[in-house]
Amino acid sequence: TPFVVSDDIPAESRIQVYQNNARESFIKTLATSYPVIMRLVGEACFRSLAQQYMQRHPSRSGDLQQFGRWFPSYVELCYSHSEFDYLADVAHLEWACEEVRTAPPAGSIDLDRLAQIPAARYPGLRFWLHPAHRVISSQYPVLTIWQQNQTDFGESVDLRAGAEYALVLRRH
Repeated sequence: TPFVVSDDIPAESRIQVYQNNARESFIKTLATSYPVIMRLVGEACFRSLAQQYMQRHPSRSGDLQQFGRWFPSYVELCYSHSEFDYLADVAHLEWACEEVRTAPPAGSIDLDRLAQIPAARYPGLRFWLHPAHRVISSQYPVLTIWQQNQTDFGESVDLRAGAEYALVLRRH
C-alpha cells in the first residue's frame, strides 16, 4: 500500500515500542485511579510500584478500567508491618471511589411499595447498597488523609488520630 514507506525498523524494536507504550498506559491508568497514593509516595516510587504490580497482575483485558482492582492488595503486601501500612487503606478508598464512579445505574427503593409489605415478611427482606456506594473502614484517619491530599495545600495528618469510616457514593 502507499502508506507503508519502509520496513527498516526491526521487529524487536517495534515490539519494544509497543511494550513501552503499553507500560506507560498502564502506569498512567493506575496514576489516574490512585492520585493520592502517587502523591504520598512520590512519582518515582509510584512508577516502581506500578511496574512491579504489572508484573504480578498483568492485564487480561483490553479494558483498562479494571486494571487497578488488585492494586490496594499489592500495596498492602508491600507495606504491611511498616510505618507506611496506612497506604493500603488509602488505596482501598481510592479504588472505592473508582468503583463508585464507574458503577452501573440502578433503581432505588419505592418507599410506598416497601410500606405495603406485611410485617410477617420483614425477616425475609434483604437490602444491599446501591452499586454506586461503598463503605470503607480503616484503623487510620484515611478519609482525612485523602481529603488533605486533594489540594496542593494539604496539612499533615496525625496517623494516631484514630479510625475513620467513609461512605463513598455517587450523588447523580
